[in-house]
Formats: sequence, structure tokens, C-alpha cells
Amino acid sequence: MNFKRSNLFLILAILLSLSLVLGACSSSPKVEEGEIFKVGFLGPFSGPSAQTGKQFTGGITIALEGFDYKVGPYTIEPV
Repeated sequence: MNFKRSNLFLILAILLSLSLVLGACSSSPKVEEGEIFKVGFLGPFSGPSAQTGKQFTGGITIALEGFDYKVGPYTIEPV
């Protein structure tokens, strides 16, 4: 009886694995060109560390300008 349960468990594990793999391989939804992807950046933007926050914002701006605020079909909007 123990042998039958282990076979059943093995078959269920294989079926679950296959369903996860096939689900991950499904086609992704269509993305329109120019769709906006909002990204939030966390930093010290007020208080005694506000100057550091300004420099942090400048670094983010320079990094995003390096690839024209675009990743694939998305336009990145920093929030």
C-alpha cells in the first residue's frame, strides 16, 4: 500500500510540474508601444538629508536618460 501512495504522489508531482511549465510558456498579453511603466524610487527627499535626495534624483535622471526613459515597449515614468 505504501508503494502505491508513493507512485500516486510521483504522478501528481509530475502533473503539477508540467502544468506550471506549460502555464509559464503561455503567450504574454500584447503591449502597446509607448505604454507607461511607473517606477517608484525611495530616498531621503525631505528633512536633514534633502540634499542627498536631490543628488539621488539627479543620479536617477542621468541613468534613465542613458536609455531614453525606455525599456522595451515601455516608457519609464519615475514616481
